Amino acid sequence: MILIADAGGTKTDWRLIDGQSVTGFQSAGFNLSNTPLEPFLSNLPFELLSLNEIKEVHFYAAGVTPDSDFSKLAMKLSELFHTEEVNIYPDTLAACRSAYGHSRGWLGLLGTGSGLVYYDGMSVSDRIPSLGYVLGDEGSGADLGRRLVKAFLRNQLSKKLSDELLNEYPELNENLILDSIYCKSGGNVFLSGFVPFLQDNQDDLQINQLLKKAFSDYMSGFFEGIEIEDNQIKMIGSVAYLFQDMIRDQAKLLNINILEVIQSPIHLLTKYHSNNG
Repeated sequence: MILIADAGGTKTDWRLIDGQSVTGFQSAGFNLSNTPLEPFLSNLPFELLSLNEIKEVHFYAAGVTPDSDFSKLAMKLSELFHTEEVNIYPDTLAACRSAYGHSRGWLGLLGTGSGLVYYDGMSVSDRIPSLGYVLGDEGSGADLGRRLVKAFLRNQLSKKLSDELLNEYPELNENLILDSIYCKSGGNVFLSGFVPFLQDNQDDLQINQLLKKAFSDYMSGFFEGIEIEDNQIKMIGSVAYLFQDMIRDQAKLLNINILEVIQSPIHLLTKYHSNNG
């Protein structure tokens, strides 16, 4: 049996591959750079914790870089699933393998965070760093939420939008927002939680302009100065999927054609490991 996991800032998708049978699980998000390991592992679904006879584990996670020390994570996963074969990869490789398989191309990332990577069919051979939701992550769920709450706190939203926002999030105020961003872990996840509100209200002129500006900043921040082969890319991530028409329009302004938008890597990543181990 093969166990794979795709861990992002918001959630972790797990798949157990047992011959032709595939079983899915889901747990909290994980980022190697800022998520406490022990609580993450102890809160896995019981069905996962009770697994045995795992041949190999493939764990893709946000925050994994070539300089990362993921030895403790590998050791804990090895102990948990009773296997010596544990592979840790960056979540960008999960995205690339799901989007391209063994082909090559540029891939835009827009989920809780954002990014742009080049995949050579084997590995991520080039990347434009996201810089996180403080310095970068333009167009990401965290960035969209940041723009919304900033406008809310500065009374820049229309009364109609402010009322609707408070109706959906009745406890929302300055102290809650600042505490959630600056004093607690997972500030990017908190900010991404406003994406459903933005999706529901994207026809509102003010929200529409907010979204267009965010995706324009994404395209200019990541793509300007980059030579895109045949001017064609693929996109992946929940934000890319939800707002794909608007993102396609912004890409066309840079003469970039988006070939495909993938909502989540896990389905195609499962297919990849079913075929390749």
